[in-house]
Amino acid sequence: MNKRVLSKKLLSMIAALAMMGGSVAQAEKLPPNAIPLNVPGTYTLPAPPPNFDPEKATPADLEAYGLPPMPDKNTNPKAHSNWLNAVSMQNRITPVLEKTNLFHMPHHAAPAGLSNGEQRKTDNGLVARSNTTAVGSYNWSGYAIYNAAAPFTTEAVAGSYVVPVARNPFGECPNHPQYEVRYSSAWVGIDGFANNALIQNGIEADSYNDCAGAYEYYAPWIEWIPGPEYRVSNAPVQAGDYIFVQTWTGSPTTGCYFWANESQQWYGTICTSASALGGNPIAGTSVEWVTERPYTGEGSLGLAPLTNYVTIPWWQSYAWNYAASSPTYNYPGYAPSGTAYLVYAVDDNGTTLISYPYLTGTDSTFFYDYNTAYCTPGATCTPRY
Repeated sequence: MNKRVLSKKLLSMIAALAMMGGSVAQAEKLPPNAIPLNVPGTYTLPAPPPNFDPEKATPADLEAYGLPPMPDKNTNPKAHSNWLNAVSMQNRITPVLEKTNLFHMPHHAAPAGLSNGEQRKTDNGLVARSNTTAVGSYNWSGYAIYNAAAPFTTEAVAGSYVVPVARNPFGECPNHPQYEVRYSSAWVGIDGFANNALIQNGIEADSYNDCAGAYEYYAPWIEWIPGPEYRVSNAPVQAGDYIFVQTWTGSPTTGCYFWANESQQWYGTICTSASALGGNPIAGTSVEWVTERPYTGEGSLGLAPLTNYVTIPWWQSYAWNYAASSPTYNYPGYAPSGTAYLVYAVDDNGTTLISYPYLTGTDSTFFYDYNTAYCTPGATCTPRY
């Protein structure tokens, strides 16, 4: 697929949102204890009382307080411990949403054509993981579990990571200023690997450097594509924060988002419907843990230049069909419910690697950026491999 065709495909998704017009935002009835937020059809829920014990709570109790589903302590003790830390904090925010012009798009496959050295890198990342397939993408890097034959009905996906320092590529200043904002988002989501539906939430880490000063920006966000990103404007995040994120669906057209900033000791929940955010119903064919460069309308493909995030470590990355009588857990490194895909990101030309995930354990990953995302062309720094 050439650049012009791909760019038109991306733009068609934006046009789909405009045609929807947002006129059905109230199609889903809110629960009686909902606390409406500033975007129609979105809401949070009351914080639990001081003596609330999340480990002893029923699924209905957790739902009533907007807390994410609980992983089974015996089947998955690491995930349960991670979840318990996240839901046990006392400071709950009431999110304030801000609509943006950013779009976190479905995976857009890049054609084969990496240089030999960079192709060897993607191959080396798959050593001892014969059950994982590597695919190139213009916008994603990360891991996806895909299964079209047995779609998920109610699914949850979670992960924890350290927010990176947002930088422009090394070597820009003083001799190679680029004067452009760099964008990146680390998120978890359901769908989007092979369709135009995706419910997701994460943290964006953006940067700008005009050689007179460097600027960083961090914010949590939600999205239900093809709708745009909505930032949470009152939830503090900075580089180095340890973040737990989770997304889960209650039906193909309803879902919730959860963040816990364990470094700054706040957490928050947003629940909504596909219609409220301009999204398509979820098919449930994939789950993901991704670092992405979003669509901003820039460049030949409309995709933003990637932040020089250097590295992002992830832990306790898992997904499970939480409402099943005997849930199945999937991880980036072990996918009993589907096929695991290692997705690496390339530049607009489709030939140069810019972001890549390395699996360091069944549920843990390190992301790295490369080449033009890491080192300014023409500068004396070395684009790392």
